[in-house]
Amino acid sequence: MRRVVVGLFLGLLAGGTASADGWRLVECKNPTTAEWEAFEKSVRTAKPGTDLYAPYPYPKTDAEIFEDFAYGYRRFYSPWNAGGDQGIVQAAWGSLVASCRTLIRELDELFQPPLVRQAAGSQRAAVRRLRETLGAGDAAHQVIRVVEWSPLYCMPERRLATSFLVRLFDRVDGAEIARGVVGEEGLLRQGSIARPDLGAAFDEPPSGHRLIPLDSAMASAEHVLGARPTRLQYVSTWGTLECSPIIPCVALKASGSSYLLKGGVLYRLDFPAQTFSFRDFANPFSREAWRARLDKLGEMVVSLGDDVMTAAVPVSH
Repeated sequence: MRRVVVGLFLGLLAGGTASADGWRLVECKNPTTAEWEAFEKSVRTAKPGTDLYAPYPYPKTDAEIFEDFAYGYRRFYSPWNAGGDQGIVQAAWGSLVASCRTLIRELDELFQPPLVRQAAGSQRAAVRRLRETLGAGDAAHQVIRVVEWSPLYCMPERRLATSFLVRLFDRVDGAEIARGVVGEEGLLRQGSIARPDLGAAFDEPPSGHRLIPLDSAMASAEHVLGARPTRLQYVSTWGTLECSPIIPCVALKASGSSYLLKGGVLYRLDFPAQTFSFRDFANPFSREAWRARLDKLGEMVVSLGDDVMTAAVPVSH
């Protein structure tokens, strides 16, 4: 089953509480405490149906995180043109979707493409399965803490230190139905629904990168390094080496160095020896110069948070 990723606006089993912030190599250089506090207040005082509302703002337990996840999915898949408190953006988007659906239906009736009908039917079935599972009230799920290493960690208007990856499973056959990423404030950031007709679910094409259990990551890293790694955690980051919160990488430490494990490849983070600015890669001219140099060395670049990036040197293939 491959995934259908849905972008929203705004451990492998990690049980119990969701309080720890994890470790990182850099901290925010210019904390904007006033803006962060204002955002937190807005979330905590938001009314049901508004964009910043979560049933449990800044959730503290896995149960609260799951309730925020379920609310986010239900709200996103509710009828976009239902009016009420859906908001201007959702209403406008719903109008566009309705127009597209009308056009697709007319083309479908004209040309009768069986593959299009099959794909649409599969997507509807996947969403229906998700709704039914959430509606049952006792859905099997896992909550995984993901530490944010991308520039999102130090945004001026808010601080995103941690997200929570929620995995939803079918209680009958154990198949993974959906994933959702809930920010530390309780808002659903991203969602992904499994489509049985599209192959392997939640794999990253073309690398085949998938979620690696922490015990497997430890064994793999120990085999490569000859030393037992410590402080394993899931991370989300950007760069030419990218780790999405839906399919996070594993960060770890061993023998005084820091590493990232993605898709079976272990990378050593060459920090602080090689440090770059995120602005270098936002500028197309300097980005290409750095990319050419890193490609020549067989290295990649990855964000550590704020405006700091470093080289990622492969130590296994």
